Amino acid sequence: MILKPVDIDKEKLIFDETQHEYTWAYYFKQYANVLNYIISISVEKHYRLNCMHRAVMFIFRHTVELYFKMSLDAKGIRVQNTHNLSELINELGENFSQEFVNRLEILMPKEEGDNFKYLENKKGQRFYQNNEILDVLPSIFSFITDENVKKMAIFPVFLDLNDKILRGEWRFYTREVYTLGQIKTQYDSLISELLSAIKNDELRIDDVYLPLLFLIRHSLELAFKDNASELYEILSKKQQDNCHKSHSLVALFNIVDFYVKKVMDDKDMLPDSDVIRKDIEKYLPMSENLCTTIHKMDCNSFSFRFPIDRDGNSIKIPFERNLLCDSVSTYQEADAFISLSIGFLKYNNNFFLKKYPKLFDDYFAEQYGWH
Repeated sequence: MILKPVDIDKEKLIFDETQHEYTWAYYFKQYANVLNYIISISVEKHYRLNCMHRAVMFIFRHTVELYFKMSLDAKGIRVQNTHNLSELINELGENFSQEFVNRLEILMPKEEGDNFKYLENKKGQRFYQNNEILDVLPSIFSFITDENVKKMAIFPVFLDLNDKILRGEWRFYTREVYTLGQIKTQYDSLISELLSAIKNDELRIDDVYLPLLFLIRHSLELAFKDNASELYEILSKKQQDNCHKSHSLVALFNIVDFYVKKVMDDKDMLPDSDVIRKDIEKYLPMSENLCTTIHKMDCNSFSFRFPIDRDGNSIKIPFERNLLCDSVSTYQEADAFISLSIGFLKYNNNFFLKKYPKLFDDYFAEQYGWH
């Protein structure tokens, strides 16, 4: 699915970067604001969450992770580089209701949280192999009604556990997602929801720019990985592994870029008069510029989620005033190309694979040392 465009005044996407804080409390509040908005639309009971449930669950789990890390930091305990919620709870040691701990299982607390961002774990195994149904309402209820969480007054909406329709609103069907492109679609749906909320003054960009930037970044990563998956049959096993594990937007974009440019170089495959060539000439540079801009601020999918890097060092994001408005505008315009470029070219140029069977092995071995 292509990102649903939202016609929004660019001024509403300009946030005050001078107010940004590199603290656990600041990052928690940003993600909690998005979670609170998701909760608020759930009580409308228009069945809007399931179509974006992987992104919704990422926001939920990450908000919980940031809450634990903020609590550790407030106690003067060094925050470890882990996404394992069970380890974080053990470090905190107290002040959490047993009910909440018991209902945390749906977030896979002993894992990394990748189940809400990707299809497979690092071993190539599917996270959800048995068409699991995620019954989320008890978990989200336990979190927002925890005595310590309630003191912050961030989640004012009441959730009725006995409301069957609301329970259905928070019931997610994992069988509906079986490609990276579908996960990207779910992230895109949440991006569109947030943009619409900002447009309608239901949210302020200053309160949610970090999660919005991450959602855009991750959607790009999923798009490039989904496109690259079309090339697996002509990539070596090592190249496939690197493509599967990398979070670098530039490295992933280069796979797309190289394939598309080889098609462009062959006038038999794509004549000068072909409308597809004209689209590529327009959207490939736009995609590259967007990729470069986001990569410069967050090269490893960390900066928009945490105030410190994996080594515990403070992060410094090189924000630009028009960053979000320009990125959103470019992404909405180029999204069809970003999402579908390789798949479209591959299935409309089947002989490409026969003509260049060894091309990718040689190129990536030289560029990245992939063998």
